[in-house]
Amino acid sequence: VGRYKSYAVVEAIEADDGTNFKFCLEDLGTDKTFVPHTIDDLKQDPYFIELQENLTLNLAKFPHIAVWGQTGSGKTTVLMSIIAQCLSNTTDLYFVDGKAEFSSFGVFYPKEKIATDNEEVISLLKNISQMIVKRQKQMANAVQKRKELGLTGFDVKLKPVVVIADEIGSIVASMSSKEKKELVSNLLQIVQKGRSVSVFLVMASQSPATTVLPSDIRSQFSTRILLGSATGDTQRMAFDQVATDGGVSRFQGYYMTSGLTTQPQKFFVPNLYKSGLASMHIFEKLYKEKKD
Repeated sequence: VGRYKSYAVVEAIEADDGTNFKFCLEDLGTDKTFVPHTIDDLKQDPYFIELQENLTLNLAKFPHIAVWGQTGSGKTTVLMSIIAQCLSNTTDLYFVDGKAEFSSFGVFYPKEKIATDNEEVISLLKNISQMIVKRQKQMANAVQKRKELGLTGFDVKLKPVVVIADEIGSIVASMSSKEKKELVSNLLQIVQKGRSVSVFLVMASQSPATTVLPSDIRSQFSTRILLGSATGDTQRMAFDQVATDGGVSRFQGYYMTSGLTTQPQKFFVPNLYKSGLASMHIFEKLYKEKKD
């Protein structure tokens, strides 16, 4: 009631001695859609990504994001919001573009950082893997110089690198077994070793099934977003549990962030269209006016 009328109990945690419960509540009645009204609302500091209202992640703490959902569920819009925020600062963006949707950025963004066909994709990911090795040496030098263990790229102010991999399923499907093996090997390098040197993966695909990417890659995503209605099996692949038995409204879904949530929470797809912020002109302007 009152100020808590939009909240509902989403989890009950029993105490070790079995004498009481801790009840966790979530605001289920409020629309948390991130709706930027001006280009300034899309400007973000390096490492930080606003996914929805009251959900801004530091990639250094919560590395790698996976977005799953069928066509029309809002995957591309989620990616566009992340890309816009990254373009607004010093983040170094690379694109693995399964739909050739972001190749149009080549009119203002370095074309060598956008890969569309299989050969380009493999080459780009190899370069990222080599970059990780070089950055590991930089980090070793930083540790030696500062005499501090456990330093990350964020601590020494390395420029964040974000790889946007869109429709990874269609890319995998078009590859030979040798190419797929190379793809998986390089992606595994990124998700397992990239965090400590500020190299992050943001991936979108229709399904979290292991036929797309093996589970040892899928398990490395700190944030997992599943858009639209999905079967219980698909939800378990995404979250290791079922988020809902009912349908999901359009442009909504569920998310989990390791270390931040203990079970799936409602997710709202960002709305860049309300104020006309999804145009090429806006993305180009963000890139050319980027801040440190």
